[in-house]
Amino acid sequence: MRSYHCSNTNGKYQEQESAPLVREFLADTGMTAAQIERVAYLVGHH
Repeated sequence: MRSYHCSNTNGKYQEQESAPLVREFLADTGMTAAQIERVAYLVGHH
């Protein structure tokens, strides 16, 4: 499993970088694609 570390706390970068990380992290959890996309959206826009 990949190690996740965010060193930049700028909100704009977090929006750009978080969704792909969430998708990768949740890929093998059994969640549906729609659920993963919703979580990725929520994390990216919190």
